[in-house]
Amino acid sequence: MALTVSELIDILSDMNPDAEVRLAHQPNYPIWSVAGSVKAGSDDPRDADEPAGYTDEGEPIAADPIDPETAEYVYILESPWESGGYASSSLWDEEEI
Repeated sequence: MALTVSELIDILSDMNPDAEVRLAHQPNYPIWSVAGSVKAGSDDPRDADEPAGYTDEGEPIAADPIDPETAEYVYILESPWESGGYASSSLWDEEEI
């Protein structure tokens, strides 16, 4: 089951607001990384910086920006400036919050 934004907000409301946000992944070889930003997205694999197409004259057509209020997905992006490390496999053993 996927976690929704409202569920995430509810969970985070009980957490220390000054705690660093980390992303733990790969339960069989657990690692973590620092969350760097949050972006709205869709399931369209095209990059928002890529043109949506081209005019008959060959001019690029700008892709429509994604509206965060109607976006299908929210992505938590890894920070490109901070490295992570190994995570505890017990993160996946404990009861969900």
